[in-house]
Amino acid sequence: MVWIYYSWAIVLLGAELAYVVDHRVRLRSEARLKASLGLGFTPLSRAASVVLLLDACEAFEAGSGAVSPADLSARYQLHPDQTERWFAVLEEAAYVVRTPSGTLAIAKSARAIRLKDVSDLYERTFQGAFADASEQVRSFAGDELGVFIAGMGDRTLADWASERSAGARSAPSRPAGPTN
Repeated sequence: MVWIYYSWAIVLLGAELAYVVDHRVRLRSEARLKASLGLGFTPLSRAASVVLLLDACEAFEAGSGAVSPADLSARYQLHPDQTERWFAVLEEAAYVVRTPSGTLAIAKSARAIRLKDVSDLYERTFQGAFADASEQVRSFAGDELGVFIAGMGDRTLADWASERSAGARSAPSRPAGPTN
């Protein structure tokens, strides 16, 4: 029995080691960001927060019903704590409602949600954490806001989504071969 225990301990240690080696760059950058922000979690980017809300709206409007924050975390390879925290904020702001099964349904249509309002909600939620951060981190956060406003403007979520999908359809196709 002791040998079985040691065998499993070696297998599990190997799995942990393989995970860390495979994800070391992401784990290191998340650790640096957490340390610099003093948050204990890594906040979502502003763009990721909008895409999560858009995906939930599109799923609901397509008739798929409510979405699971865990499914969205897996789809976009985000930590579940990030999506849960963001959807909790959206729930408090009455953008989404939690169903008895724990999934989320949209409380407002994508046509009623303004990107500026979502950006302001993100600002109130995550940017307060940047107050004690280094100048470099605060500069990055300010740059992200500038890029967000310039790129998305004050449109509705539905307008931005239709422009984004129209741009994707009209984009020229790229050859499948390697590029230099």
